[in-house]
Amino acid sequence: MIHCRDIYKDDNAPLMAILWAVATNYGVKAFDWLPSILRNEIETEFCEISDLQADKIQAAITMATTNMYETDIRTFEVCSRLSSCTPQDFEDLDPLEAEEIISGIADIYLIKGEKIDFSDEVEVYAGKVFYDYGFREAPELFPTAILPNCEKGDECERVEGDDSGKNEALKEIFDRKISAVQSYMSKITNA
Repeated sequence: MIHCRDIYKDDNAPLMAILWAVATNYGVKAFDWLPSILRNEIETEFCEISDLQADKIQAAITMATTNMYETDIRTFEVCSRLSSCTPQDFEDLDPLEAEEIISGIADIYLIKGEKIDFSDEVEVYAGKVFYDYGFREAPELFPTAILPNCEKGDECERVEGDDSGKNEALKEIFDRKISAVQSYMSKITNA
């Protein structure tokens, strides 16, 4: 069984589990606390947490309590990367990979449990990532992504072909992430 202390110490803990631990230990009021205060409370009561875990806590809270993941490119980028348990250098502007976007989409789906409306800016950002991944049309898991236009004379070879293999690969990543989070959550105990 997994206890709250285990979740806080586990840099690979899913965002959903982290959110659950914070809400269980401190109530949803803790979602409004300053990050340093929440971290101090966790470290005083449970254990020291890594910077990655502290960042993941804030990403989970941001995804649950705001629409910034859906509307702000930088928040979308940071939360998606943290969803993949990848440390985030907040000064680094390294574009996401398609797999990181899918990981973030799985987490936002689990956390919010509702249809997500992305801003045009986020849809264009995601579209560029998926285009670079090789898609010729928006992927099934992000159908609102706006891919760049490809004019004759540009590098348009990818216009020919089929996205089904890439869609299947991303769907497998999505399903694996959902299954892993569900499995992790089923092992959590309040004791």
